[in-house]
Amino acid sequence: MIFPDSIHQKFKNNPSFSKFYTDTDLFKISYISDELRINGYIAQPKVPGTYPIIIFNRGGNRDFGSLDDIQANFILREMASWGYVVATSNNRGGGGSEGMEEFGGKDVNDIHNLIPLLANEKMADTTRMVIYGYSRGGLMTY
Repeated sequence: MIFPDSIHQKFKNNPSFSKFYTDTDLFKISYISDELRINGYIAQPKVPGTYPIIIFNRGGNRDFGSLDDIQANFILREMASWGYVVATSNNRGGGGSEGMEEFGGKDVNDIHNLIPLLANEKMADTTRMVIYGYSRGGLMTY
């Protein structure tokens, strides 16, 4: 993930965050779900290996609760530091993703369609996968 040097320094110099930042990678992703372009992120440990997956479902609706680069760095990298590949979607209608949200309708496909994407990630073990969400993300998880 590309940040200005000033942002890199803030993460590296933050004692409560520097380990997460130096031990993990974070990537922006964009994928197709029901012919819509969906944005999201994948975080993973830097140490080569095969790791179980956490699919993280954000709360909120539309742009409220969608993850931006800073939030993704804090939330997803910490989870990745536990030894997981972490994937999340800014479901349709939020975070720059196309379409309109449906709160448990076709937007659930945006989560399901992360799985084939993860099957192509060499560090992701799709035989060991959990899903986690809070608030609206809890509904999407259910």
